[in-house]
Amino acid sequence: MSGAVVVVVIIILLLLIFLPPSLKVIKEWERGVVFRLGRLVGTKGPGFFAILPYFDRMIKVDLRVVTMDVRARTSSPGIMSRSASMPWSTSESSTPRPPLIKGPRLHPRHFPDSPDHSSKRSGPVRT
Repeated sequence: MSGAVVVVVIIILLLLIFLPPSLKVIKEWERGVVFRLGRLVGTKGPGFFAILPYFDRMIKVDLRVVTMDVRARTSSPGIMSRSASMPWSTSESSTPRPPLIKGPRLHPRHFPDSPDHSSKRSGPVRT
């Protein structure tokens, strides 16, 4: 009879050691990401579940949206607002400015007749 008591005591001690760290509760707005020995096992939804203690690690992720009030920025040196103006005069420049190119800037390989590609053609040379 004393051998059975020792076995029961050992089982109770093992349950007290392994059961509390294995039971997890996830709230409705949280999810649990479970890692086993550093590798992703999966996610757990809200509720009550168990993991393998000392092998699994669970990280709780809060899915609630966090809002914060952001104060309006005041103009300070180095920060330009839309209403700020820059001193610019076109009469100071003696050389005319080149016209603005609208549209995407293309690499020379997009132009087959460019001089960069004339030596790379394998077909007849156009004149």
